[in-house]
Amino acid sequence: MKKTMSILLFMALFAVVSSCKEDEIILENSQANEILSRSINDFSDVLSDEYKSKIQSDKEFMLIDQIIFRDSMYLLNLSANEAKDLCIPDSLYAFYLQLVTNLNKNE
Repeated sequence: MKKTMSILLFMALFAVVSSCKEDEIILENSQANEILSRSINDFSDVLSDEYKSKIQSDKEFMLIDQIIFRDSMYLLNLSANEAKDLCIPDSLYAFYLQLVTNLNKNE
């Protein structure tokens, strides 16, 4: 009889504990969904046409986008002539070339 009561008491206690855990999971999931929906809204602002146009026409972004990591070193994957064709000023190109050199020194 004691064993049966112990088992019933344990099952009742387990049911109470597990139901609390489900509430916590539901709460965590709803919080995660709220954060995700806010992130999606923020991300859609980033993908606006105005933002895309700014990124595609920004000279510094063009240069940053061309810094690559290959064979354990950083490279500026854009020649000086290509930079001139993109109307990137020589001083800005030289600055990013020096930046790549500094990145490789710190490796």
